[in-house]
Order: sequence, then C-alpha cells, then structure tokens
Amino acid sequence: QDEFLETMADSASSVVNYFKDKIAYINIMCNMSVDCDCCSVAEDPCIKDIDIEFIGSDFRKKVWSYLMNIPYGKTCTYKEIAESLGCHSCQAIGGAVAHNPISIIVPCHRVIGTNNKLVGYAGGLDKKLELLKIEGININTFR
Repeated sequence: QDEFLETMADSASSVVNYFKDKIAYINIMCNMSVDCDCCSVAEDPCIKDIDIEFIGSDFRKKVWSYLMNIPYGKTCTYKEIAESLGCHSCQAIGGAVAHNPISIIVPCHRVIGTNNKLVGYAGGLDKKLELLKIEGININTFR
C-alpha cells in the first residue's frame, strides 16, 4: 500500500510540475482567479507531449486520439470526426467525446455542432466558450 501511495504521489507531482507554467490555461476549468505572468495563454501548451494511455472501448480510444490532433485554435464538428473515422453516427461520436475522462488534456472543447452550433461540454458551455476564446477562436460565430 505504501508503494502504491508513493507512486500516486510521484504521478501527481509530475502532473503539477508539467502544468505549473500553464496554470492560466487550467485555471478556466478550476473556475478560480489567478494572475499568472509565467506564460501566455495564447500559446499552445504542447499537450501532445504527454504520453497518455487511454482506457476505454476501441471506438472511444479512436475518438479521443482524434481529439488530440485537433490543432490549438481550431474547431471541428462531430460530423467531421464521424466522417474521418468512418462512423455513420454523430451521436456515437458525441457519446465518446462526452466520456472523455480528461477534458482539459484531450481537447473536447474544440468539437462543435454543425453550422457553428455550440453544444455540450461537461465543464459547462461557459467554460467551453472561455477555452475557445483563450485559443483565439472568434466565439461570436457560435449559436
């Protein structure tokens, strides 16, 4: 049990160290107010550098991997993901996106509905809008 706790503590420390200079980006999800001069939130925080082992169905893993490749400052639709993955159901894509266990790391906030419709986000649509705004996306185009 001590070894397990030590491993968990080391893992938590690694995550904290990785994100310490990106606190302003994570701040949105924590709904806190922190002034941070250590980084620019307009920069891509290079989340792709994190080695992630997804745990879920093969379908969900494919969707989550796709999300990791949506460029910072860009969006795509559920339909575009479905077509790219050869899936005939946007709802199935939405279900996989909704079950993303680490939404700030796997950027599901970049997925929007057809015709720029702003839909679903586990953290709330207000947080989704703020994250998109931070990435330089014109949020006035969303309905």
